[in-house]
Amino acid sequence: MAIKQQASFSRTRDNEAKMGAYYTDLDHCRDIHSLLLFPEDQPVCVLEPSIGDGSAVITATGAQSNPNIQIFGVELNDTVARRTGENEYIREVLRADFTDGVSISKNCFSFCFGNPPYIREDMEEMPVRMEKLFLEKVIPLMKKDGILVWIVSHSVFLEHSYLRIWLQNFHTEAIYKFRLKEFAKWHQIVVIGRKKVKEGIINDQVKLYQSRIEIEKIQELPANGNASISVPPSETSEITRFTSKIFNSKKAYEILEERGLGQELKGAFNTVASAVTFQIGALGRPPIPLKTDSLYLLATSGGGQGLTGSEEKGDLHLQRGTAEITEEEYFLEDGTVRVTSSTQIRMTTIENNGKISKMS
Repeated sequence: MAIKQQASFSRTRDNEAKMGAYYTDLDHCRDIHSLLLFPEDQPVCVLEPSIGDGSAVITATGAQSNPNIQIFGVELNDTVARRTGENEYIREVLRADFTDGVSISKNCFSFCFGNPPYIREDMEEMPVRMEKLFLEKVIPLMKKDGILVWIVSHSVFLEHSYLRIWLQNFHTEAIYKFRLKEFAKWHQIVVIGRKKVKEGIINDQVKLYQSRIEIEKIQELPANGNASISVPPSETSEITRFTSKIFNSKKAYEILEERGLGQELKGAFNTVASAVTFQIGALGRPPIPLKTDSLYLLATSGGGQGLTGSEEKGDLHLQRGTAEITEEEYFLEDGTVRVTSSTQIRMTTIENNGKISKMS
């Protein structure tokens, strides 16, 4: 699904002054925390897909007083991401676009807190609202029975397609609207859901739920509520992948140093990553004119190995190609086995900005 990337998601002029960020009111975050029961002696892996400065998720989880809270975040703004990553209560922050720029292990997080970016009037050409896209991306990363605290405008949550996704994937533990002053700004509500096995939802169920969450029927978020929503534990060892899709060589080297792997492994890494420059014109004149498919096959079978493009034009990139023969077995009615073979072609390119793309 092609989504137009945006560098910021503004909501007001005041919001512009924060480089496109809107940070959730901390009084409301403290009251959200008062509704939750976190394990006292077990770790909880927390995901915040639009973490900002981290203050909201730190407050909502009570991380300042609970060392078992392990917060992982994603932030689009590079400056904000670096600063947030230095916070003692944050385990790790990715500088990336959560919608299509991260690679994260699934079914790992037992708690997620999010106030996803809102769509602007000048972003109406986008095929999917950002609030919906963020929700769809978060769901597979959460463990069954994990808790999602989701802050979103009432009008968005009430939309049929949005509400359908919610009802398919979550049991609603609580729903409140922000108190008068904050609610007047964005008509925000906080919905707390427990992830369940995905189930089918029919239109009548959505319509019935819509009638139950009309804004007049939703209570305000209570101050110092009763902690009654239990958060299950989760282990950091289950998060085997938490990275952006753009390779950061500097950070890779820093990790090698931290783990004491030394110069020997760095040298091996450089050997693997090195490539010899080639030019397609040096391959000789082909016996027949090359078409798109044959160019692809030529590249993957060895003719396209190495660096191509030029630094002057700014299109220098590395490409690696492989052509592998795979076999499949089929059982026939007479009990015999038929084996068929095919060629599996894969192409990997690394652009000069570090972005890695794979084709097959």
